Amino acid sequence: STVINTEETALASEGISVQFSASSTTANAGMWGLNTGETTTSSTSYAIIDYAIYISGSNMSIYENGSSKGASTSYTTDDVLSINIDRESGVVTYLKNDVVFYTSTNIANLDAEYGFLGAPYSTGAGITDLKFSDTNGINIYENAGENQTIAVLSAEDDDSTSWTYELVSGDGSTDNAAVSIGGVNNNELILVANPNASTQENYSVRVQVTDNHGNTYEEIIAFNVVPNAAPTDIEFSSTEALVVRENPGEEEGITVLSAKDDDSSSWTYTLISGDGSSNNALVSIGGVNGDELILKSSVDISEDANYSVRIQVEDNHGKTFEKIVEFKVLANSGTTSSNGDFTFGDVDDSTSSLLYTWGQAVQKFTGHTFGDNELNIPDITLNNLSDNTIVVLSNIQIGMVIFDKSNPDNTFTSSIYNTSVDVSSWDLENLSVNVAQNIFTHVNSYSYGSVYRTDAYQEEITLSVRTKDATNQEQGVIQEVSLSINVTESARWISSPIILDLDHDGIETLGLENAVRFDIDADGDKDKTGWVGADDGLLVRDINGDGIINDASELFGEETIKNDGTKAKDGYDALKELDSNNDGVINKDDELFDELKVWRDLNSDGITDENEMISLEAANVSEISLQYEESNIEDKGNIIGLQGSYKDNEGNEHAAADVWFSYDKNSASEGIDLDINRINNSTLNLNNDKQDIINLKFDELIASTNEDDELIILGERGDSIILDGGIKSDENEDGKWEQSGTKEDEEGKTYSVFQSTNGTSIVKLLIEEDIDINTF
Repeated sequence: STVINTEETALASEGISVQFSASSTTANAGMWGLNTGETTTSSTSYAIIDYAIYISGSNMSIYENGSSKGASTSYTTDDVLSINIDRESGVVTYLKNDVVFYTSTNIANLDAEYGFLGAPYSTGAGITDLKFSDTNGINIYENAGENQTIAVLSAEDDDSTSWTYELVSGDGSTDNAAVSIGGVNNNELILVANPNASTQENYSVRVQVTDNHGNTYEEIIAFNVVPNAAPTDIEFSSTEALVVRENPGEEEGITVLSAKDDDSSSWTYTLISGDGSSNNALVSIGGVNGDELILKSSVDISEDANYSVRIQVEDNHGKTFEKIVEFKVLANSGTTSSNGDFTFGDVDDSTSSLLYTWGQAVQKFTGHTFGDNELNIPDITLNNLSDNTIVVLSNIQIGMVIFDKSNPDNTFTSSIYNTSVDVSSWDLENLSVNVAQNIFTHVNSYSYGSVYRTDAYQEEITLSVRTKDATNQEQGVIQEVSLSINVTESARWISSPIILDLDHDGIETLGLENAVRFDIDADGDKDKTGWVGADDGLLVRDINGDGIINDASELFGEETIKNDGTKAKDGYDALKELDSNNDGVINKDDELFDELKVWRDLNSDGITDENEMISLEAANVSEISLQYEESNIEDKGNIIGLQGSYKDNEGNEHAAADVWFSYDKNSASEGIDLDINRINNSTLNLNNDKQDIINLKFDELIASTNEDDELIILGERGDSIILDGGIKSDENEDGKWEQSGTKEDEEGKTYSVFQSTNGTSIVKLLIEEDIDINTF
């Protein structure tokens, strides 16, 4: 049963010698030789052997420790091969029929124990089946074109590495002449002529596959030509009546066409003559995919008009379908109703908000989050209760989505081909609007590291209304109003540590409003950051051994430096570096397990206080799994991104997670000194189109306050004030500034109040609440 028919080993005073020969050259003998340690014959065709001869067919070559030495010579079954190790020098030689044909440059270990080891290449057992790429049967649609691939062939064969396919005569070979075998790998069965079901519907061919050992297998392959059905309908992208406005200034899309056709893969649309084609000259068919029905800009009418065109769709098999498409063109004839048949109520602004989230270390965009967006449609009061309204929204920003929250089927996305939608049948009191999801369309001026940097702007769309009476006849003139949408776009950055659910009630976090300060991006400055709840704990490693957690590099997240010097992509990527035995969990069997701690920040101050950092055992943690699932759950402005688990000391499983904290990057190092000339009437106004970061120094402000020693600072979210000398607190007893509450002016605007004195003069700052204040 072995491919080695003789073997003889000897241990003599001069060294080690092994002799062997193979039973055949067609059943490749594989790799055989002397090896330290493992000497059991392998079942594979390749093994890492210290000194080996690799026999393949009528050739053999030398392999040492898995590497080819390039020494090749011929081989027959009559040849006797030998490998010798000299006891005195450790020199290894390879012999064929007692003649050395290669001397190794690798000296053997004379203190090691060697044995004979082999890895037979193949038994050449043969092929057991011929398989096809389509397991559900082989069919091809008619009129698909010449030289169509019917199936990709493969062999069921466990002990070979290559196969060749050919057509052979015999039972089932009646249609061999109609096909060929080709393709890049010469394993595709190809029908030469264009398939035509009326000419021939059923085919039978016989294929033989041969493996690299010479074994063969034959199989009859039957396949059918499936008749192709013509398209049954032309459908539109909008489920409502097709409505556009005259003279759009450029071509305006009426609708996107699609074919109802289950057995084709591509379609071509054309305008054709016939019934309903009277207005073909007013439109064209174009767009990126050639499936857009477009109104030409030359359409000029004095009143609304109905139009019809005739369109033909042809599938890739040559089958066609025709349809009359009707649409309405609205006249641009004014903004008031001549018949006074309805009135508008108050027009309130709509709102739409969009938050962009980016990962800190890897600068990876993670997603958009929309707010509770509303599109406010004014009340439409009909003077004649028997009338109905035609309501159209137009001039919609490309990419903007209008949808009916009470009916998800009523959804419209504006595109370069169509910026209007008929919403007559929608629930007008329950509409929502999402602005286009273009990454940083309006907030791209903000610097890396910014969080919740917000920009506000307006988008406008047109609401057009007219009425139709009980007989469905349109009457009156279109009345239009402009709907303003107040949009806010914000950007935030996130950084990830791993949190353990210590109280077993779910992962809990704190939002930015808790004002926790910690160097979450490991740049040397503390940031205002989302944080772990006091009942849960951060997984930490005190790398520098100073007894505290200094910054995010001692957490497990995007700021962790891996062994290769790169930053981890997330907390679990950082943690798996400590899995020294590669068993997928972190426990006492791993070398650095005892270096891991749990930091439970009981007072949520971002500072490692005494007794807050404890061992895993004291925290009732025995094992942390490296397996996780993506979740993307929002919690107080943070994202529970990757959900995993840990086991307590009794083996019970609890929640762990890689949580991505939102944070406001400390920009103290980027601040600029105040230009006194910017102060006007004891007011510093930072309201502009950019992010201001201003350093304020007591001595420079004395002459700039009013008679009440006050300096009023106005600004917006994204602006920062850096108070030189810091804020006086328990942690900073030498701070130059004291916070003395808040103050509200006559307009209801709220200010944070800070004051400082040099013993002679006092400076009091009233800082608008949207401005960020450096509290170090």
